[in-house]
Amino acid sequence: MRELELESVKHALRIAREQGYAEVELEQGAARFKAQLELRTPKARPKNASPGSVAAPQDDTPLLQDIRSPFVGYFGAGEALVPGKTLRQGETVATVTALGLMNEIEAPCEGEVVEVLVQEGEAVQYGQIVARVRP
Repeated sequence: MRELELESVKHALRIAREQGYAEVELEQGAARFKAQLELRTPKARPKNASPGSVAAPQDDTPLLQDIRSPFVGYFGAGEALVPGKTLRQGETVATVTALGLMNEIEAPCEGEVVEVLVQEGEAVQYGQIVARVRP
């Protein structure tokens, strides 16, 4: 078989989106497929809306800002990454250890930590959401 099956590609893309991966790469013999995904927080839309439309916010509640891992490795939460804690933009909030090197994760904005999605020592992927902040 020289080509990748369309259903296999669709399945891989669906799983990657569900798991929060930033890239998908498939290879079967000489056939190759590679895609970079735009990761975003799912937004609710009205039942009568078309699939491509997004509902406008109904109130003034700010959207959550994702903190993503800029590396592949093992997650280490810092003291700042605790729900309820207020962060400053650019503050180091966690680390990702890869090949024995500790790489810092910085807060993308000022705000309050709402949730931490990764446990201490857990493996993380490039672009994976590790926490969410309310600006």
